[in-house]
Amino acid sequence: MSTTSPERLADVTGIDESAVSHGQTTKSVYVYEAPVRLWHWINAASITVLALTGYFIGQPLPTMPGEASANYLMGYIRFAHFTAGYLLAVGLLGRAYWALVGNHHAREIFWVPIFQRAYWNEVLTMFKWYAFLIPRPGRYVGHNPLARLAMFAGFLMLSIFMVVTGFALYGEGSQMGSWQERMFGWVIPLFGQSQDVHTWHRMGMWALIIFIVLHVYAAIREDIMGRQSIVSTMISGRLLKTEAMKPVAVSWSIPPRGVPVRTPMHPGRLLARTCLAPLGLSQSEAARVLGLSRRRLHELVHGQRAMSPDTAIRCARQFGIDAGFWLAHQAAWDSFHAWKRLCSGSVTPSVSH
Repeated sequence: MSTTSPERLADVTGIDESAVSHGQTTKSVYVYEAPVRLWHWINAASITVLALTGYFIGQPLPTMPGEASANYLMGYIRFAHFTAGYLLAVGLLGRAYWALVGNHHAREIFWVPIFQRAYWNEVLTMFKWYAFLIPRPGRYVGHNPLARLAMFAGFLMLSIFMVVTGFALYGEGSQMGSWQERMFGWVIPLFGQSQDVHTWHRMGMWALIIFIVLHVYAAIREDIMGRQSIVSTMISGRLLKTEAMKPVAVSWSIPPRGVPVRTPMHPGRLLARTCLAPLGLSQSEAARVLGLSRRRLHELVHGQRAMSPDTAIRCARQFGIDAGFWLAHQAAWDSFHAWKRLCSGSVTPSVSH
């Protein structure tokens, strides 16, 4: 990636056009680590097995006459169901562990910043996008805010519910004193009786199937209409963006006399608004992600510190918006304030004779 000299960035006469054009090329960002991708596809396989076998457990095949050893199909179905259930439960525990040690994308589905207005504004934007009310969505690396909410409430919480009720039913067959009965035996009295737990467990299966249908639809739709990869990202881990965020007010020049002056946005403020706020990152976490001290990050997002080329590269790696985009905004900001200083007379321009 080419870097831009500070002298050129501070030039009042213009910006680095090559940086802006480079910011609109296809780029790739490493998002999902290998354990997250492995968990995703193991989940897909185990839930498929659980749904198919669970249906037949609820609607058993007709009884077949003869020796049980020759007619053990339902036994194999139950065994496959229990095995897939264990796989789902162990996978959830492993995924929770990786949320603690993985990158910040690995933690997205485990909590939602519900008390931040910026997050709900982005959720509303995504609702409009899926309802075909706006032409293009926001740019996100990892889950968009609506997908994050859906993964937390529609998958994570529902999966935990299915594991708890499933092991409660399993504990009935494993008899008193088994670890399943000791850990999950409280569930059946809570619901009233075993049949009620069966009913809720089965309803949970249909809710999970509905979620999966919507999940697959949204992923394919995003691949086609969102101009970024989703399905292949869960295979390779890399998010491919074929259209970068459009630069807004990055090409600033001295306006003609009488034309209102539009102040460009500082790249630090833009970073806080478009990347940090929608993700719900705390100041400490955002500073750690970008490799900055909390003080430097505070100064940057409040427009008190310039966006350095090194910080721009870090932003590009973490949020998928090319370094040229941030450097172009910094150049526009510098150009604007250099012009203001010239107008106020605080800077005397050099005149060549």
